[in-house]
Amino acid sequence: MRLSDHDPLHVLLELDRGTEPLGRIREKVDAYASAIPRSELADLDPLVLFAEPSPRRAAGVSTALASHDSDGERSPFRVIVWSDGDQERTSTLHQVLAVRDAPS
Repeated sequence: MRLSDHDPLHVLLELDRGTEPLGRIREKVDAYASAIPRSELADLDPLVLFAEPSPRRAAGVSTALASHDSDGERSPFRVIVWSDGDQERTSTLHQVLAVRDAPS
């Protein structure tokens, strides 16, 4: 994705509907962490974005991501809430840019 006033953004999106157990999310994180460095994406520094349907689910996924060992490097994994019903949200694109730049 190319945006004015920003570096190019490479995103792998996991749109979660909350149907998989958190153990499966941990498996996906491990698979991404293993595959990305060996793939053509390695030099692109992709952001793996887990978009969650609720704040509660986002908290569970965040906990699952926190257990991932990134060997002291910045983690490529981030979590956002894509629908929480009651709160007015900023655009998803602004959320993606904010989480990309946030500390892991």
